[in-house]
Amino acid sequence: NVEHLQWIQHNEVHEHRMNEALHRLRETLDELTVQKKGIKMQVEMDGDAKDKWTQNKSEVERRKKMLENTVEALRQALRQAEDQNTRMQDDNRAGADNFRQLD
Repeated sequence: NVEHLQWIQHNEVHEHRMNEALHRLRETLDELTVQKKGIKMQVEMDGDAKDKWTQNKSEVERRKKMLENTVEALRQALRQAEDQNTRMQDDNRAGADNFRQLD
């Protein structure tokens, strides 16, 4: 009878320890679930940030290409203006020479 009571008491102590361990595991599970949700949110935010960065990069590259095209157009216009200026100076010199020869 005493052995049976000791066995029951031993089982109750073991049950109590197992319940405490189970409770700690549930708390750990809850903490990990919260951490998982936080990490998932961070990953989503990082994904959004990456998408935004990619979109911004594309926009910057598009603007850069437009500026490069504008620079090239301005260079061509400058070359044409310089050529026209050279022709005008040549015409002025020729006109001045002709005028001097008339004297």
